Amino acid sequence: MPRHLSSRAVLVGLILAIGLVQGCGIRKRLGFGPAEPDVALPFEAKLDKNKEDPRSFRVRLMAQGADIEATRESIRFPGTAYCVTTFGTAEIDWTLDASGDWQGVPQADGTTVYSGRCTGR
Repeated sequence: MPRHLSSRAVLVGLILAIGLVQGCGIRKRLGFGPAEPDVALPFEAKLDKNKEDPRSFRVRLMAQGADIEATRESIRFPGTAYCVTTFGTAEIDWTLDASGDWQGVPQADGTTVYSGRCTGR
């Protein structure tokens, strides 16, 4: 078999292998994809980055009437994922209300917004 054919076959095999690895989710398992929780979170939350201060963010949560204990993990997960992947730390200073609990600000669209800031490093 001529040498150029075997090199070509190796190249084709390598390309196919890369395609299979990408399709089987190994990138996510190795930590190269977006962060995903192991268990489904009770409520859907969306993180918005602060353009002026990259360490600050807001998490918007649709959970009308739910208490903070029921929503805490849904709020914490996107914040922690953002801080770890962007700054290498899981430490967050959340904006607190007068009682010392996380301050949720209700919005006209029915969502509640929680603010935090990545700390450390």
